[in-house]
Amino acid sequence: MKDPRRMTFGAYDTEGYDRYYEPQLDFARNSITGADLLNVGSWTGNFESLAVGIAKSVTGLDIEPKALEVARRNVPGASFVEGSVFELPFPDDSFDVVTLFEVVEHLPTATEPEAFAEIARVVKPGGRIVLSTPSWALRSRLFDPAYLLTGHRHYRAAGIIGLLSAAGFTTERCETRGGWVHVASSLTMYFYKHVLRKPMPQSERHIRAYLRDTESPGFMTQYVQAKLTRKKGAAGAGSPGTGSMEQA
Repeated sequence: MKDPRRMTFGAYDTEGYDRYYEPQLDFARNSITGADLLNVGSWTGNFESLAVGIAKSVTGLDIEPKALEVARRNVPGASFVEGSVFELPFPDDSFDVVTLFEVVEHLPTATEPEAFAEIARVVKPGGRIVLSTPSWALRSRLFDPAYLLTGHRHYRAAGIIGLLSAAGFTTERCETRGGWVHVASSLTMYFYKHVLRKPMPQSERHIRAYLRDTESPGFMTQYVQAKLTRKKGAAGAGSPGTGSMEQA
């Protein structure tokens, strides 16, 4: 029977999408420079390809073996491991920083506390978590077809901060980025993926516009960086904290 906790994604062929992760790299750069990095939800290694050479070591984790096969071909400088965020296959205190970009909203409902507690286990004391997830802003929800049709989760900043706090993390930075170019890119991606069923075409002009769109405050994506300040007892934070759902 299919594991209900498996996160599902689209096509495995996402080669060439590395530059779309530059906003995440920009936000996380100070945390991952010279660090032992774990990226949860690596998929085909787009973020890892940017982090190699900046982080001391780069490990990507995903539950989809076919995606990991592509990642290993695309990014030979990183290590890729099959596994779940709920049972990370690493010893305690293994990493300086764990990143999760556009992952939290794909977890089964109300399991965020369990995921963050498990991440706290493998982060070294004083280490960090860096994540991005859809913002609760009205425009972010209205222009997300997955939210309107399937309830794709979006988060308030206070909700994410509360969930991280329950796992022992203290938030250091919280920003909302991405505007109308992100909206157009997202809608185009959905059209190509679900209607035309082929990869979205790319152009240098569009990529530059997309990257510029994240240079100032926006409304599409919530970015959060937090430091692990309370190591012991994190795994016992089993309650959802201040709202684990999109209403948080």
